[in-house]
Amino acid sequence: MRHYLIILLLCCFGHLWAGTGTINFVETTVELKTNGEATVAYTVQYEVLDGELHGFYFSGLDKLPVFGFYDESYAVDDKGNRYKLSISETGNGVWDIVLADGIGISSGNVTYVFYFTTNFNEAQYLVNTQANDGRKLVVFNWSPSEFDESENMDHYTLKVVIPFQVPSGIGILREYFMNNNIILTEKFVNEKFKIDYQIVPGVT
Repeated sequence: MRHYLIILLLCCFGHLWAGTGTINFVETTVELKTNGEATVAYTVQYEVLDGELHGFYFSGLDKLPVFGFYDESYAVDDKGNRYKLSISETGNGVWDIVLADGIGISSGNVTYVFYFTTNFNEAQYLVNTQANDGRKLVVFNWSPSEFDESENMDHYTLKVVIPFQVPSGIGILREYFMNNNIILTEKFVNEKFKIDYQIVPGVT
């Protein structure tokens, strides 16, 4: 079983491609493997305010390499219509993410869902360290890309799926993690963000 460490972020990337819109929310999921390889998924919802919204520019990954975007990346509108995405690199770590075939959305909300593969270990966002009591620890030192319109967002979440087996019979997951110091956070993280722990049943 794997756990979700959820950090609700209120900071916030991206410039719109044609049309006018505002961001409703951003949700990021990182599914980590033990060697640092990972799949990163972004869910970005825009509300169309004027004109036709095609997409946006995605950047801010810093040292994190993008090995490739999944063909399964897509967008969906309020009516449930699903659209393919066209994703291309423009240079300097900027990606152009738009609806394929020149399609634009002129009203309502459009939700973009895109995935890419990467390696947090190669980018040095995973670091081995040791606690004062001698325990070996791994530091995950990364945050998602920042968006331009943080003040307009309902929420910005980061969900990290780690390959950790939870013993059977655990009652309150938060107490188990905190009492056993399984996941440690800096003090400012607890003060600035909301954190939750969840089990993904049946995932190994």
